[in-house]
Amino acid sequence: MTRVSTTQTCGTMGQAVAHMTIQGLSIGLHSHQFRAFDRAAVAHEFDVPPHWEVTSMTAFGTAAHPPETPAFPGTSRERATVDEIVWPPRGRDSGRHAAP
Repeated sequence: MTRVSTTQTCGTMGQAVAHMTIQGLSIGLHSHQFRAFDRAAVAHEFDVPPHWEVTSMTAFGTAAHPPETPAFPGTSRERATVDEIVWPPRGRDSGRHAAP
């Protein structure tokens, strides 16, 4: 949560999450920050005062799988090559991105 204020800097929450993440790692926990949640419902459930705003959540825990294995079938941490992620320059189209 962040306090609604015109004088507060955006870096305050970022620093807080960074420090929580480092602390979590020091005791063997992983973290994942996210914003895909119902902010109004969280504010209501936890009776957040109106001068505060729910802006982000961070989940802490241990991975359900070894770090070197993909979390889900078909996923990995391998990087795609540049040729796999960019369109070819004009005039050198391989046909995969041909205009209709």
